[in-house]
Amino acid sequence: MFESPFQQQVISDPSLWVVPSRYTRRNIVILKFGGTTAGATKEEGRIRLARDTIARLTDEGKTVIPVFSAFRRGRSQSSEKISVTDILQNYRETIRENGSLQAGADEIIRQLWDIHFQLIEDLKITSDMELGSDVAEELERIRQTMIVCGTSCERIPCLDDFIITAGERLMVKIMAGYLRHSHANGKFPMSARAATAMELGIHTNSNFGEADIEWGRAIENTREIIFARYLEQGVMPIVSGFDGIYDPHDQFGNFQPPAGSNEATYQEGRVFRTSLGRGGSDLTASFLGLALDAEYVGFCKETPGVLTGDDRLLGEQARTIPNLDYELATEAGNIYARAIEPVRAGSVPVHIFDPKNPEIRTVISNKAVPVGVYLIERPIPTVNIHVGPIPDRPGELGRLLQLFAERRINVEEVRHQRCGTDCIVTGSDEDLQETLQHLSGLGYRLFSQFTWYVRAIGIIDEALAAKFNTFMSGYEPLTLSTYQLGTRVLTATVARNRASEHIRETDRVEDIVKCLHDELIAIQANTHEGQSLKAVPVPEEAQRPTTSNPKDESSIEHPPAKVKEAPAEQPPEGTAEEPQLAGAQLNEVIGGKSAVIDKWSCG
Repeated sequence: MFESPFQQQVISDPSLWVVPSRYTRRNIVILKFGGTTAGATKEEGRIRLARDTIARLTDEGKTVIPVFSAFRRGRSQSSEKISVTDILQNYRETIRENGSLQAGADEIIRQLWDIHFQLIEDLKITSDMELGSDVAEELERIRQTMIVCGTSCERIPCLDDFIITAGERLMVKIMAGYLRHSHANGKFPMSARAATAMELGIHTNSNFGEADIEWGRAIENTREIIFARYLEQGVMPIVSGFDGIYDPHDQFGNFQPPAGSNEATYQEGRVFRTSLGRGGSDLTASFLGLALDAEYVGFCKETPGVLTGDDRLLGEQARTIPNLDYELATEAGNIYARAIEPVRAGSVPVHIFDPKNPEIRTVISNKAVPVGVYLIERPIPTVNIHVGPIPDRPGELGRLLQLFAERRINVEEVRHQRCGTDCIVTGSDEDLQETLQHLSGLGYRLFSQFTWYVRAIGIIDEALAAKFNTFMSGYEPLTLSTYQLGTRVLTATVARNRASEHIRETDRVEDIVKCLHDELIAIQANTHEGQSLKAVPVPEEAQRPTTSNPKDESSIEHPPAKVKEAPAEQPPEGTAEEPQLAGAQLNEVIGGKSAVIDKWSCG
């Protein structure tokens, strides 16, 4: 059985579960704030809300340790999205586009300078000269590191990680300065200081780009440092998410800096910064929750907990789920799977809420929840690639999945049978075309179909699965749905009709999802005692549809259609009776020749 590094180090060492009494005298709460905390609005905006949330919990007797991500503004699909992490991760492309190493590095630093010094101005802390100097020095280090990496013929992973984790370091410097300023003005209960992995001793391995925490050393270091150097001195640590340190000489904390040298600078020259990979800030918060035996780990978001569906699609019909277990939370995807492991092992509850309305929240714990569907995900456009019989040899399916991974194809689900395997995938048109041609050249018999992929998450039993299948087949006769005993997900693929660009496919499938939500969630909300779902207000901007390209029907988010009271007996107006399974999608040439793709448009 495969064991993650966390399972190998923590679960196998029960001594790490025992938290010394020195650390349990406090009611510790870990609060993780995403990048939109800083980027949502100008003139303090959600940062002031974050400050007030921390202050309120502190006044209630909690010891709050906040964790921050890098600056980000706008939702993931928004055309106005600004993400510091994306800017840093794409620094090589920016340098190429600018034609010279110096010009490219200067352009990136200009963007970062504008973002962070504008934030300092919005927070009205421009008088803090020490803060401005720290931010400017950090930006200069980033620029110099980019130039070093740009002159190298090969990637330098340790320096790449130094660059991509810089957004979090900049953010905690500014947040600590803002909270110190608020403390001086009597608006915050204690002083604050930035705390990165370098200061806390969060050790990882040398897997740069997606490092694994060395749990034993990291837990011991963090427990001691947070209390001795921060809390017991009346200072709140403002922790940067996403980063760790790798110490090749195993000398962290066991050195004597030369006389007159700066301890932090001397230490930084002896270890490498690492990044914790996708969801790294969530992992940092969960790690602190386990290490400090927190009362709970709170994830502050712009939605009031985990909703029963996408609020942009369902509007006020999207409701807050009051309780989930760790497995359902993993499937729901509100927290990355890697971040669930530590809190689950330590039985640390997770609270997801909007600081604007903290009374309404989702609590994730090991408490059992009743049978039922809790969440209907927004449908995503996929391609169902049917691969003919795979050779009956160990590892063949793994090799097929490896081929997808090498070509940047994300596999949502695999339905494997002896007669053939269905791989439901997403990816760019070019990557999908290249992958199908490659598989055909290797001798695989292929057939592809454009589909919508629908997922319903919950505690599933046979009755719910039968109800789900009956509903989906009544709406879409050619729907292919799956259910396995013991899983937490019901899935269905609905054929996409691509005969005419004037057909509003999103209207059709979103109408199905809204009816499915009404059938499986809204009704059951009144049947489970103690598990009723609370209606929550939806921000006005969240309900406003956006159009990115009027000529591309697949990229338009249409206003929510009125929910039907019963499944339609006939296909929606304008859709073809038979789904288009070939022709414009994939022409298969009989006789072992490669498949030729005439048209791909996976929007």
